[in-house]
Amino acid sequence: MGTVGNPEKAKLAASFGYDELFVRSEFAEKTLKSTGQKGVHAVFDPVGGSMRKQSLGALPARPVGCCRKRQR
Repeated sequence: MGTVGNPEKAKLAASFGYDELFVRSEFAEKTLKSTGQKGVHAVFDPVGGSMRKQSLGALPARPVGCCRKRQR
């Protein structure tokens, strides 16, 4: 599964082999629907900010995870 910033970018992203692609703003909702409300095991979020919070919504109720802040 992957995300794109807008529908126009989906064609290019699909060429990288994603099984499913969602527009970023709908990622958590669409991911949960796609997985039967189970969520995903991991989220790799290079965007950060409010998107990180939404991405965490795609994890199961009791996730095992790690969050790393990039050093400057």
